[in-house]
Amino acid sequence: MYLYENFIFILKYYMIFRSKISYSLLIFFVISFGVILAIILSETEPKYWWLFLPMLPSIIMIIDLYRNTYYTITDGMLMVKSGVLFHAKFPIAKIIRIRKSHTLLSSPALSFDRLEIFYSPRRSVAVSPKDPESFIAALLDINPEIEVDVKK
Repeated sequence: MYLYENFIFILKYYMIFRSKISYSLLIFFVISFGVILAIILSETEPKYWWLFLPMLPSIIMIIDLYRNTYYTITDGMLMVKSGVLFHAKFPIAKIIRIRKSHTLLSSPALSFDRLEIFYSPRRSVAVSPKDPESFIAALLDINPEIEVDVKK
């Protein structure tokens, strides 16, 4: 019976929250790359299509960001992953405050509808879970001392 109870605990505290996607941001990227491609193809002869190749890593990285940005709560840690470039762990016990944010600063969030999580008085990370209410509830379940300010 003890093993079963621990198994339930593990399942309860291994939660993955996908990032909310701002399609306007995605459209911005698609239009930007489309315009650059159109300029390359219109200004040069068709045999110079290979000039587009330097943009390929950027396109692959953006696709990876949209496929692999998520937030995991497990073992008292909040793990934030955004593509291959950003992977961080934050102890949930150290989280001080969560507030709603619309910051335009770079962050592991695919939407401008963000939550800013303060894990020290001056350090924070912005995330954008699809289901912010469940995300906050899961964090509060582990650390009920977190101050929450997400007024609409």
